[in-house]
Amino acid sequence: MNHLSTFCSFALIAAAIQPLSAGDADSLQVAAAKAFTERQDSTVNLSVTRKIKGKDQTFEVPAVSFDGKGLLVAALKAIEGGPNKGPANFQIGGDDGDEDESDGDAGGAKPKAKNSGELTKVALLRSDATESEADLVLTDATLGLAFVRVRAAGADVAMPPAPPLAKGAPVLLEDLLAVERLGSEFQRAATASQLQIAAVLTTPRRLYVPSVGVAGGVAVYTLHGELLGISSTVHDESVIIPAEAIQKLAASLQAKADKQP
Repeated sequence: MNHLSTFCSFALIAAAIQPLSAGDADSLQVAAAKAFTERQDSTVNLSVTRKIKGKDQTFEVPAVSFDGKGLLVAALKAIEGGPNKGPANFQIGGDDGDEDESDGDAGGAKPKAKNSGELTKVALLRSDATESEADLVLTDATLGLAFVRVRAAGADVAMPPAPPLAKGAPVLLEDLLAVERLGSEFQRAATASQLQIAAVLTTPRRLYVPSVGVAGGVAVYTLHGELLGISSTVHDESVIIPAEAIQKLAASLQAKADKQP
């Protein structure tokens, strides 16, 4: 009986680690391609300008349309410090690009934070290379998110569409799709990458850990094209902030707006 149990265990493990068949791989690719086609217009780039040591520095960061009416969500760290393509603690420095300065004696010195300057402009970058100015309306340091509202434009100026939100939590190793855009050198073309859920955290709050690091502010979708969440950095770890947490922040922002005369 023990031999039979062992054999069955090995058989189950072997079945679980079998590579995807060609048919399964094709189905996955088709689903991912469909989701990408349907949701790429919800992904945009923001032009962010900060005045650092008296000089304007402009860079692009990814953002996601959240309500279809001009409310966009980006990574707070990217808005505050520059493109979130490097280490989690990356920030733009001074205009000379020197390394971090340190306080005190060598050896026990604590690096100074680089000067991220003053935010002077945020704008939505459209596919036709035009810009729509926007305002930073809400930040959440705990989740590392920033909400930007595109200023009212003419009726003929469409806002990026908002994707539907995922209704349930993902399962471990679930296949997902991340969508972002390249820079101006490549006409800000939308790009897709596949990833999986490496961990589902519930304490102190629900967060999803991607199988590969994702730049902050990138939309992550299920293969049904639903927005699972937006990538961010929490405690120097690349995570996905669940869509329902973002929805709560957006609702608080709307409630505040409703109270204003």
